[in-house]
Amino acid sequence: SKAFRSPTVNDLFFLAPANQDLEPEELWNYEMSYGQHLAQNRLRLEVTAFLMEGENLVQVVPTGMPGPPQRRNTGAFTNKGIELQVGFNANDHVDFMANYSYLDASTSVLFAPTHHLNFQTNYSLDKWQFQTGFQLINGLRTSLDPNIPLENYLFLDAKTSYDLLSNLKLFIEVNNLLDVTY
Repeated sequence: SKAFRSPTVNDLFFLAPANQDLEPEELWNYEMSYGQHLAQNRLRLEVTAFLMEGENLVQVVPTGMPGPPQRRNTGAFTNKGIELQVGFNANDHVDFMANYSYLDASTSVLFAPTHHLNFQTNYSLDKWQFQTGFQLINGLRTSLDPNIPLENYLFLDAKTSYDLLSNLKLFIEVNNLLDVTY
């Protein structure tokens, strides 16, 4: 697929890091995927390989001068990787889902982790649903400066909900139970 993104009004004109000289981003994305249901549709497996090639990536970067950073076109990039997903329905009340992605990203791409793992469990009983999950982020680039180390962290979340009506749900959700700073 081909993608094109013109700079937004915010990118171009509003406050620092605005930049009126931004060029549109262009991207080509190629994907190949295979999925399979097994064990009487209780087990779902999927694998996807992808390649993204783009130009004129807009990112906020330091200007090299005193003052605020600026949005700039940071050039071409190539990202490639693989995603794996597994889902399992243990019974009518319990299911599990896990997915993992590996990304070999150009060093010019910010906030795209090398490894990203999610795991989620769901339990439902009558009108109640309980959900827990964790998310592992590894190798996250937060700066274009090669001296800044890549970031790693783990999130743990929980959610409980109750179906009050067919179209009304009451829930409480707690994110980042480990109080991770990121």
